[in-house]
Amino acid sequence: MDDETKSTLDILNEKEVRDLVVDMCSVLVEHGIVELHVGGLMRLLGISEEQAQEHDDEIMLLDSVEKFQQAQAETQIPPGTTIH
Repeated sequence: MDDETKSTLDILNEKEVRDLVVDMCSVLVEHGIVELHVGGLMRLLGISEEQAQEHDDEIMLLDSVEKFQQAQAETQIPPGTTIH
């Protein structure tokens, strides 16, 4: 796989990917979006179309701001931090 076709999972370690997903979910929750299309998230992370299609019928409910605040605290990134 060359640099142009690497997914986020190939570039970042597991904790970095987990932190990225938590940050993305936190932004969605802050803007009132509580349903996350799993296949769409996988595409944003650079996962192959074939793998993402396997999860197109899955929705993750982001129904608890507290859960994401707790997860965000576990990543030790203060709320409101902009990640560049």
